[in-house]
Amino acid sequence: MVQEWYDSHTDLIIRTVVNPTEYVHSAMRYVATVQGKSKTTGQRDDLMRDIGTATRKHKSSTLQQPLEVLEVDWTFPAAMTRLVDGDTQEFQVDAGFHTDRGITMRLLGVNCPETKGPSRPAGLAASEFSRQWYLDHTDMVIQTRKDVRHSTDAFRRYLVTVEGRCLTTGIREDLAQSLLGAHHAVPFMVDQ
Repeated sequence: MVQEWYDSHTDLIIRTVVNPTEYVHSAMRYVATVQGKSKTTGQRDDLMRDIGTATRKHKSSTLQQPLEVLEVDWTFPAAMTRLVDGDTQEFQVDAGFHTDRGITMRLLGVNCPETKGPSRPAGLAASEFSRQWYLDHTDMVIQTRKDVRHSTDAFRRYLVTVEGRCLTTGIREDLAQSLLGAHHAVPFMVDQ
């Protein structure tokens, strides 16, 4: 069943999450999901979901629900190392398999005022909002897309969404949505 699934899918994505509560010989254990695009339908499928469906057809068992299919192509744990302005930050990104990398990234879908020129006061306010947001959130992840035409901007910065868990509420929140909600940014699409 598994080999057939791999043979019938392309553009595979493996999403790993470190489970720090489980150690194997003093090393962290990774939990992974595998997703791919079906060669026949072009639809993105999840390996565990398809195995669960096939298994339920043959026997009645209650399998754990797999993670939902990703709407983005890559998700990475990350730590913000330098705030450039409200919508541009530098991150130390955990690329998996014990590989870290420092990268400058810009928030996807929003535009904050510039910190130079006539918009300086509004730009500084947006930067301060982002700085405080990072202080108030933990378990940061960034999400990027595979589409090269829309994955970087004119300055070759990766376009990302940034999510973190609010220390006060425990709810995962999106920085771009928070900036929009606080009126420190306006919607911005790459094609504009």
